[in-house]
Amino acid sequence: MDLLRAIFNVILVIESNDDENVRDGDGGKAIGPAQIWRSYHKDAKEVDSSIGDYAECKGPGSREESFKVFVAYMKRYATKARLKREPSVEDIVRIHNGGPNGFEKEATLPYYDKFLKAGGGEL
Repeated sequence: MDLLRAIFNVILVIESNDDENVRDGDGGKAIGPAQIWRSYHKDAKEVDSSIGDYAECKGPGSREESFKVFVAYMKRYATKARLKREPSVEDIVRIHNGGPNGFEKEATLPYYDKFLKAGGGEL
């Protein structure tokens, strides 16, 4: 869990400069400091029913709710059984950025590079 928290903290910097009051991103499709999409939230909530409504990923206090969503999403998609190997930091970051198969998408490589430059290279 500590590794997921560390990864998430760098993602917050990339997505919103760790600002809970950040404006909606991706043309209004993403909300909150981690820029969570509704489909991402829905997938996570299927893993962890204690996750609140989508709107709780936005605004004051949303950092922890967004983290719960992130953890549940990774429990669903960044698994040894699914990837056929132990998930790496890179896999987790690229899945966050590109969805369930983001770890395979070339389009997520620039995001991973941002992650490394934002401090993720130390993880």
